[in-house]
Amino acid sequence: MDKRGLEITYNWIFVAIAGSILLMFLIYFAWQQVGLFNKIGVNEIVNSINNEINSFSIGVSSNKVIDLPNDVVFSFKCGDIFYKDARKDTTRLIYAEGSFSDKFNLWTDSWSFPFKIDNLYFVTDLDKRFFVVGNENFFFNIPDKIQKFNIVNQEIKKNDIIVDFSNSGFQTRFKNNKIINIDKESSLITFFPENKKDEFYSESMIYGAMFSNYEEYSCLKKKARERLSIMADLYKKKAELLKTNSKCGFLYSEMEKNLDLFKREPIKYKGMLIEQNNNIKREGCSGVF
Repeated sequence: MDKRGLEITYNWIFVAIAGSILLMFLIYFAWQQVGLFNKIGVNEIVNSINNEINSFSIGVSSNKVIDLPNDVVFSFKCGDIFYKDARKDTTRLIYAEGSFSDKFNLWTDSWSFPFKIDNLYFVTDLDKRFFVVGNENFFFNIPDKIQKFNIVNQEIKKNDIIVDFSNSGFQTRFKNNKIINIDKESSLITFFPENKKDEFYSESMIYGAMFSNYEEYSCLKKKARERLSIMADLYKKKAELLKTNSKCGFLYSEMEKNLDLFKREPIKYKGMLIEQNNNIKREGCSGVF
């Protein structure tokens, strides 16, 4: 082969190699773009769900049915939204159990103990049924969009949930069902079939137990305690400011001390805070909450 023919051969080899490299780069770039678009789509779904929840944050109590796009299946864990490989910290106290698709019920209720702390959020499937025994007010406060009954009969299905304020021993009759027993005097919830107990701070948190499970409830209770502590510190600061040049200075100082105790033992000191706040008002001074 002469020199010119050898140069042409080398040029063709170079072109082939360069073309292969360029093709591989274009394929890789296209694949990365597909992955990016998929990721954007996942984040849009998660953000859309989060926005629906945020739209409720200014309400005292609201309920609506939310429609999901086709083939979307997501879940909540300790207030975070999970969809595919995406996770979104909502910063909300969202009580839910299992995964959700198509449509779901979203309900929010104001949480006060004894002052307003936050809103709690409850998520459930449209076909989930709840049976409430021994507390008519609790029963009627549940929105009508949620399937609720105040009589327990023999037609209880496997996925039905029983909320028992009467200590009627349903856990022995319906061993395969989720049952929560409420002891209002001790402010304790017992979860069955786990047979595990945890505290609750207001009726709103009992709703949280209804819509979640023991593990989720316990995780969210830790977050709830953090919110409670933050609000207690804010009211402590308010008491400190109110006592300046006030005839109720001593009462405000006592309120500050008890707000610190309240953070450690909310159930024990809730009543004392209410009584102190009422005493301050009776003396003609501004209440702390």
